Amino acid sequence: MIATIQALKFVKKMSRENVILSMNVNGTRVSMPIYADSEVTIKDIKNAYSPTTKNVFESNIDVKIELKMMLRTSTFKFDMIHVRSHQDEKKNCGN
Repeated sequence: MIATIQALKFVKKMSRENVILSMNVNGTRVSMPIYADSEVTIKDIKNAYSPTTKNVFESNIDVKIELKMMLRTSTFKFDMIHVRSHQDEKKNCGN
């Protein structure tokens, strides 16, 4: 998740400096893919987070909130894409 936040900050900076454009010619937001090998990260990004008594004890809740805020306020549209990783092989082994 922290790597995704850094990538979003970089995209925002490049957009501010007009290195990349956040809008297509017809005025719609440019769609940008974010690849992650963690299904949990993708699920967390798609969920809404705000501090509550239920989730305030999660160790990375502030990171999740920061990521959601960056995605919400971005001039880009982001598509979350899962890529296979070595973690996927462990799913069905019963461990």
